[in-house]
Amino acid sequence: MKKLKECKNFAELYQVIGEENFSDVAKLLIAVLVASPLFWGIINYGMLLTPSTYDAYTYNDKCLSLMFALFAIITLWSLLYYCGKIEYNKKNIGGCINTMNKNNQWILPWIGLLVWTVIPIAFSANIAGAIIGVTFLSSGYITHIFGFGILGCAALLSESDRKDVFRSFVWIADFLAIVMLSFEYSIPVLWRFSAAGGLSVYTNENHYGYYLAMACMVMMGLYIESISRLENARKRVPYLLSLILNVYVLMINDTLGAFLGVFFACIFMTALWLKVDKNVGIRAFVPLGVVVIITIISSLGLIPCSVHSVTGNTIGQSIVDLVRDIFRIKNKAADANTAGSNRWGIWKDTLEMIIEHPIVGHGPDVMYDKAGRWVIDTPHNEYLECAFYLGIPGLILYVTGLIMVLVDKCKRLKELPLSMLIAAGASVAYLVSAFFGVRKFNDVCFFFMFMGLLVAKDNLKKN
Repeated sequence: MKKLKECKNFAELYQVIGEENFSDVAKLLIAVLVASPLFWGIINYGMLLTPSTYDAYTYNDKCLSLMFALFAIITLWSLLYYCGKIEYNKKNIGGCINTMNKNNQWILPWIGLLVWTVIPIAFSANIAGAIIGVTFLSSGYITHIFGFGILGCAALLSESDRKDVFRSFVWIADFLAIVMLSFEYSIPVLWRFSAAGGLSVYTNENHYGYYLAMACMVMMGLYIESISRLENARKRVPYLLSLILNVYVLMINDTLGAFLGVFFACIFMTALWLKVDKNVGIRAFVPLGVVVIITIISSLGLIPCSVHSVTGNTIGQSIVDLVRDIFRIKNKAADANTAGSNRWGIWKDTLEMIIEHPIVGHGPDVMYDKAGRWVIDTPHNEYLECAFYLGIPGLILYVTGLIMVLVDKCKRLKELPLSMLIAAGASVAYLVSAFFGVRKFNDVCFFFMFMGLLVAKDNLKKN
């Protein structure tokens, strides 16, 4: 502690703390992040002790305060590490960029995104709100910084640490799934742990759905990894059972975007795994088969949707409705704007507002102030949301960074540890869901965590 107090700059702090301690603290912080849904549940349980004063928005604000405190600590730790390393090794950021490994160039568009965001904020009608966040979702500039702080912290974890994170994520997801089922099937005690009953600790079923999508891919990845490592069935069966449980809950949850994320990420991940290890053979298709079989069972009406479901549909009915909606849009039906639970009307309205300020956008988290006929506070599509907030250049920078990461990893598949494939699967599930979803602090944080695990420091297999 005395040496820390004597440090005069980031470089000295970096040298005193050391790589190993930075990594150990990062692991602890990410472990707390993974366990954070339990803290939300404790908050909810306490509020339900006085049900007459319970309010979902108050619950959301309490969770937001808790999470932002955690996000701030994680981000500060990331800044301390990376600023210290840059100063210690190169003394200037330019020298660091010039010697950057070619496999890490994906970071440049995302650094550019954080810098570019300052311009939309400057042109925003609500500068304070654009920085801090003004809505239930809280998507201000600070939240963006926190996201990249989480990514940077997760990137410090080693291969063994990543596996611990995945296993912990599965345990927490299983617990939340049991909590939701306890409400749906009227099992006492546990349901009080959940926000508004069966939504687990989430206040909206779609946000819990996006969490489920990432969780399902982690379970699928751990199952196939166990096959690749020739582990006995006793070790991999629990992951398969976890996958069955969470896919079952996903059917009850009835969030079509999350289901599509799981379905396409399953196909993506199966293809990647077969390319990396052909010895897994037909067993690599087992998780995809689980998804398909449970989807068929749900479509037959044998799995009821949640009492909180907006549509009241099974997943099969939602898919049929999606096809019908596509034809309504194609044929320019009079009620086409209601397609996709009103999403088509929302997207059209959002596009019109994007065209108003295509370069600098409107600034983060200000859509509520500019709501049109269909848009309430978000376009229900994260990519349109990015273009609305940060302009088309901001969307290009964000998507370019994503593509560079995924393309780089796909090119070097056989060099990567298997844990990277698990992180890639979870990330892809979220990115597909994002075409229909809403960015919110309590699910996007896990996306940035998985992206950080995907670009982690020891990303090459040891010879």
